[in-house]
Amino acid sequence: MIKHKPPLPSPDVYRLCLEYAGSYGDNFSVRKNWNRVFDISQNTTLELLSHIILDILDWDPCHLYEFSIRDKKYVDFGDDDYVISTEGNCFSCAIPFHLLDLQADKPEANFKYCFDFCDYHMFALTVLSTRSLASAHL
Repeated sequence: MIKHKPPLPSPDVYRLCLEYAGSYGDNFSVRKNWNRVFDISQNTTLELLSHIILDILDWDPCHLYEFSIRDKKYVDFGDDDYVISTEGNCFSCAIPFHLLDLQADKPEANFKYCFDFCDYHMFALTVLSTRSLASAHL
């Protein structure tokens, strides 16, 4: 009889590193000595992650954005009724972070955040580590 292992529980907290890679007209290479490290909950959505990033930067949140994760685009086009033309599928930013299945020390732990489609500010994000709050209290 084959016994299946139960799935590993999702981590409660993700530690992320945010690095600036330039804007429109730059070569989009990560800037040396510019990064921010912060923690988010497993239930943080990509929408909320964008707000956290903009709060760290003290930038105006009134622009469109997208996350690129494993060849998928998670996009917020705002509340207006614009006609959007894009290649491929776009997914909602309302997804909780733990459902993205990003793990530290894996190639997919790196993903991109693009803010303001006119200036095209590009950021690299990396999952540095994860931890469970239950194990922290043992």
